[in-house]
Amino acid sequence: SRQKLWWVNPSWGTNSSDVPPETQFLLVKLDCPSKGTYKSEKYALILPLISDSFRSCLESRWHQCILRIESGCLDVKTSSLKNVLFMAVGTDPFVLLESGVRAVADQLGTFTHREKKKLPPTLDYFGWCTWDAFYSKVDGPGILEGVEGLAAGRTPAKVLIIDDGWQDTVQDEHNDLASSSMVAKVFYPFQVALSFPLQLFHRLFNPVWRYFLPKGLRNSFVWGYYGQLVERAPYNSFHVWLWGLLSSGWFKNPLLTQVKAN
Repeated sequence: SRQKLWWVNPSWGTNSSDVPPETQFLLVKLDCPSKGTYKSEKYALILPLISDSFRSCLESRWHQCILRIESGCLDVKTSSLKNVLFMAVGTDPFVLLESGVRAVADQLGTFTHREKKKLPPTLDYFGWCTWDAFYSKVDGPGILEGVEGLAAGRTPAKVLIIDDGWQDTVQDEHNDLASSSMVAKVFYPFQVALSFPLQLFHRLFNPVWRYFLPKGLRNSFVWGYYGQLVERAPYNSFHVWLWGLLSSGWFKNPLLTQVKAN
């Protein structure tokens, strides 16, 4: 399911109510009856599709798995669509996935299966992406040091990818960029150290958050925290980083609920 605008994360469940919002790929193991002493295994592949100006996704609602179709614009409407969902059943999940994606590619004609794609020649060379070393704190001296270090270790990089993250499209003129940069430098080591413990705590506490806390209380807490601490915080502050972490987990359902309401 989609966790952010550009990332999807795997999820597992045992019934339709476990399907997360924004699910874009679903593989289901079917409960098939036994034949004598042999129980045949079958799998269902369910792929929401993009059709014209509309996209589809799966989600759980009222203990059922439903298909949501949307254009993202109130002015873009339609009364019918040709391709919104692909479903197939097979006994081998790997073969099912390969054949399913190939069938969708042939039907839509908007992309090609990987077996028909040509690999770029850069794959024949050893390369280095700066993101793995510097994340968004990439700079010229760091790049030179990394390239020289690889060469000194007799593993020179023939391909270099300079990656400092996704482009920021929002600039708050009231933010003090100098102080924001200083906060980022001081906080960055703690941010890295806290990432794994917080993600582990999130997975342990998530059932309590989702199933035992009232929905209204969850929504009030989410928007109260955002309005009081996150909305006006500098881009590199602790609260913005924490909001990014929580909005891909605990806060995800309240946020999607609010977006649907608007």
